[in-house]
Amino acid sequence: MSFSELKDRHVAATATVNTLRDRLNQKRQQLLDTDGGPVLSECWTDMNQMKVLFPISSISINSSNSNIFVSGSCDATARLWDTRIASRAIRTYQGHYGDVNTVKFFPDGQRFGTGSDDGTCRLFDMRTGHQLQVYSQQQANNDQDIPIVTSIAFSISGRLLFAGYSNGDCYVWDTLLAEV
Repeated sequence: MSFSELKDRHVAATATVNTLRDRLNQKRQQLLDTDGGPVLSECWTDMNQMKVLFPISSISINSSNSNIFVSGSCDATARLWDTRIASRAIRTYQGHYGDVNTVKFFPDGQRFGTGSDDGTCRLFDMRTGHQLQVYSQQQANNDQDIPIVTSIAFSISGRLLFAGYSNGDCYVWDTLLAEV
């Protein structure tokens, strides 16, 4: 099971459920209050359920406000969440053409980056919902076979975006110029 702690008492987890649902090979994501409170958010991948969300592949917690986090999903979107609003995402961000494998908040806490199966990284403004920049290896080296983005990280200043790829490469992008 993978998890990230939110504000010392919330846990976001993805795990196979050890119940009858487990026997049906269903998976779920839950946002739990670890002080014994209610499940804050629950999404099933079973298409027969009314609340369908695609599996969450990555979560990043906002360092400026630990109630806020962003998730990357297998439906090519990122979603902004607030632990105080339990049942739905605040905003959905689109632009990728493949699974969003990794998300990371920018150091200022107002923007966040994503990395996807489509081989691109993108920078989004959390408040406006606008896509600010696209970082693409195809633009960088005219490669026809673009590897998947598996991880991203920002420098402390936010000027550099480090992106890891499925072929073992690591690119360092200038976030302002969108150049390697």
